[in-house]
Amino acid sequence: MAKLVDSKDNEINKDVVLWTGNTFAEMTIDINYDVYSFKELIVILNTNSSAIIPIVENQTEITCTIGNMAGNFIVCGFVRLKINSSKNLYLQNLYIAHQFNGSHPDQSAQKFVKIIGRY
Repeated sequence: MAKLVDSKDNEINKDVVLWTGNTFAEMTIDINYDVYSFKELIVILNTNSSAIIPIVENQTEITCTIGNMAGNFIVCGFVRLKINSSKNLYLQNLYIAHQFNGSHPDQSAQKFVKIIGRY
């Protein structure tokens, strides 16, 4: 990916890790940055699924889909972001696994492991 650099070749506006952990399917977090200063958030789940959530000025609730293929099943679901304030976020996710034989072996949520802010 191309990097934005200043005249002294210092990288500017690089991605910022806003939160890391291993928590449940929904959570409220405080961050040290104003969420509206980012163009998007990259939300990574413990299944290596991820969602890119666009940050739109004055929009406080955004839902994005996720998808992943693992073995003989496909996983799909959503990640929901609710901006309580510019530095307080509520996140929720849910997914369902679709096996090729038509069954649904798992219908649960995943754990959040990382949230990255992208300028």
